[in-house]
Amino acid sequence: SRYVPELKWYLVVEEDEAGALEPVTNALWHSLLLGALATLLACTLTWSAIQRYQDRIELAAAVDTLTGLTNRRVGEALLNRAIDEARRKRQPLSVALLDIDHFKHVNDTRGPLGGDTVLRAVGAATKAAMREGDIAIRWGDDAVLVLLEDCPAGDAAKIAQKLCDKVAV
Repeated sequence: SRYVPELKWYLVVEEDEAGALEPVTNALWHSLLLGALATLLACTLTWSAIQRYQDRIELAAAVDTLTGLTNRRVGEALLNRAIDEARRKRQPLSVALLDIDHFKHVNDTRGPLGGDTVLRAVGAATKAAMREGDIAIRWGDDAVLVLLEDCPAGDAAKIAQKLCDKVAV
């Protein structure tokens, strides 16, 4: 509205806002939709990257990088869980502890890289010789503990001998 002093009138112009604001309203909705889609895409990519990173961290925390076997920290938790479960189910539980003979001599004569090569080979041979469901744990520098759930002592001795034969050089 505007006052026209010469005429002493108020000039009032009326117009339907819907037609005038329609392009602005459409632009607003498109912008909101595109913003929401961009935000969703960014959140999805961020979540995916975080999930992959977390999976790698969990794997690194659970697996001995040299041998590929379960590391001792996680292995102790698995061993305690297996003991509790064997007691609860009243099932046999056996453990085989494999020790690499003369490992110090290997390190002394071939150096640390030679020892690492032996450890990698022992880890691979141990994994290849185990039954499905058995768990191999790098227990010490040159020791591997194999957790044999639902396995009586006689069967465990045979499995341990098979593991030793596979690993022996």
